[in-house]
Amino acid sequence: MKTQLPRTPSLTALLVIVIALAFAPGQARANPLDVSRQLVLVLADTWESRRGEMRLYERAPGGVWKRRGGAVEVELGKNGLGWGLGLHGEPGDGPVKREGDGKAPAGIFRISGAFGYAPARKLEVPYMHASDTAVCVDDAKSSRYNSAFDSSSVPGRDWKSAEDMRRKDRQYELGLFVDHNSQPAVPGAGSCIFMHVREGKGKYTSGCTAMTLKEMERLASWLEASKNPVLVQIPRAERSRFTSLYGTP
Repeated sequence: MKTQLPRTPSLTALLVIVIALAFAPGQARANPLDVSRQLVLVLADTWESRRGEMRLYERAPGGVWKRRGGAVEVELGKNGLGWGLGLHGEPGDGPVKREGDGKAPAGIFRISGAFGYAPARKLEVPYMHASDTAVCVDDAKSSRYNSAFDSSSVPGRDWKSAEDMRRKDRQYELGLFVDHNSQPAVPGAGSCIFMHVREGKGKYTSGCTAMTLKEMERLASWLEASKNPVLVQIPRAERSRFTSLYGTP
């Protein structure tokens, strides 16, 4: 998030090609939500929106999505949304996310775990302690690009830029890992995407999804790894298409 790559046409073209190859027409793809029983839906009014609404859904195996609780206001990227690299298929029209663009990723993404300042938390998802030496690498040239870990246990650092997971404020007091651009990470396609505590109302992010500490605690406590939770984050104009393609609520 700290390193901003040059915004050149060649980089944009590369990311478009990567997405096109990953989701080329004619490839048989199973519905990525078939195994998911928890879904976090974030809807933005437009691609440029800096704010959205979050709703939680759950279902029994093979059942229909049922809403859990009311809508919650969330802060998005300072430059809105851009298609990310996740579980969704061919993204369609709209901007493509890249490193340092200030956009939160749009699409479908696994929520793979949580992190926070407390040494341990009683949660039903994997938890990483955000210690003083914990970092998330945003250097696109590093072999550890877009990964979070305790840097004290890593010999021979090959990164020049990384985000400190132990901030001086409360934004990372509790957060969730959003698997945008993972397995493997495409250099320059964006890194270190989280759901975390917001700085304040109207304080937009560098590309994450942020909310109050109370809502963050409620969300993290609700999630269960055994239910394969996902984040579906899209502009409202994409909602009907995603419902048709993936059965999203």
